[in-house]
Amino acid sequence: LDHVADGVSVIDASTTIVWTNEAFLAMYGFESRQDALGLDFASAFAHTWRTEGRPAQAFRMHEGLNMLRDQLRFPGAAFELALPGDRWCRVIARAGPQGKHFLVHVDITLLKRQQHELLAAEARARESEALLNRKSSMLELTLERMDQGLMMVSADHVVELCNRRAMELLDLPESLMASRPSFQRVLQHQMDRREFERAD
Repeated sequence: LDHVADGVSVIDASTTIVWTNEAFLAMYGFESRQDALGLDFASAFAHTWRTEGRPAQAFRMHEGLNMLRDQLRFPGAAFELALPGDRWCRVIARAGPQGKHFLVHVDITLLKRQQHELLAAEARARESEALLNRKSSMLELTLERMDQGLMMVSADHVVELCNRRAMELLDLPESLMASRPSFQRVLQHQMDRREFERAD
């Protein structure tokens, strides 16, 4: 087990560490097995936060300690712990003989960073969409309040935009313009109403 990439530890019924592999020691910042053996897992976790040579990030450490105490009462469900240096591990407990439990500590730092990046990207997308919606609403309000009639026709001859003043000046029904008609259809509507006969 000393040669596997994931940390492995064995705790007794009182959560005292009775054995660890090398990967566990590296993950939790211990120089030797003797430093970790005999500590309860909560104390080993707290030790990890004090080995960074900087003030302990009290909130994250206490949050992790509370998580540990809750999870180790009835070991079995996997749980995640934040470690110093923006690292994360998932702890999976399995029951062993004589009241002992085997804990596997899997480094999930990359996964958590990807999750955080995805959440940040989603937040930026929502913010951009909200900004675009606000700008669109302002533009629509501006167009509706214009004194001039405005019609915008796309390259494939579809009427993309027609403000209320244009509909009033050209006597165009709102139901027709809401359907994004072709410009030819609008002209046909005008011809059916003999609008062009009034032109000089």
